[in-house]
Amino acid sequence: MASGARTTHLLPRTATYALRVAACLAALDADRWTPSSELSRRTQVPSAYASKVLRQLVDAGIVEARKGWHGGYRLASPPELIRVEDLLAAVGEPLEATHCVFGIGACNSEDPCPLHGVWSRFKEGAQRWARESTLADVGPCPPD
Repeated sequence: MASGARTTHLLPRTATYALRVAACLAALDADRWTPSSELSRRTQVPSAYASKVLRQLVDAGIVEARKGWHGGYRLASPPELIRVEDLLAAVGEPLEATHCVFGIGACNSEDPCPLHGVWSRFKEGAQRWARESTLADVGPCPPD
């Protein structure tokens, strides 16, 4: 990574890549079939990873695929019907409320770790964001 470059670790890589690819599809013409190679370039997702994520999104019914010369991918539903929560679940990365940031397996409100209160508020906010945000909330896809 270049000096000064930043990365986020709030979401696992697969979740981040799924969001990038789906956001790009949402920003393109709904009737257009977009090749995975174009999606990979526009989103800076490695092509093998883009193919993996797209396959998972197709299996979940979020994205449609068409083979052939004019094939590619497009959203299966309007962007306003596709929640971030559904995308994350489709690639096996749901925002679950069970993880203890302190590393204590039995952490809960009855037996909390030192960070339980602040971490719980963060997780609840992230879950609300994923539940309330849809692909209609995204901006334009980077140019090809």
